[in-house]
Amino acid sequence: MSIRDIGTNLHGYVDELIEAVSGKSSDEDCQHALERFIQSTYHSLGSLSWYLGADGEVFSREAVPASEIAGEAYFEVMREKEFEPAPRRRQYSAVAVGASL
Repeated sequence: MSIRDIGTNLHGYVDELIEAVSGKSSDEDCQHALERFIQSTYHSLGSLSWYLGADGEVFSREAVPASEIAGEAYFEVMREKEFEPAPRRRQYSAVAVGASL
């Protein structure tokens, strides 16, 4: 893998992250997208380190633990959702409005 390929991959990961979180993404979707971004980036940094003559295994070994930061960042948000009251549903009657009995 060349340094140009690594750069292309890194730019691709940013594009994927932006695409995954744009629109009406849920917090859970954003969390997974961020975790994937961090893991992918760390793996590419490992490749880049190897290309530059350093030990790339360090980045590969730390990829998953680093992505767990996203889980910690979203922990409070997800915890609050657990205790939110259920949304109220409007009850509908089977009797038509204005109908005579």
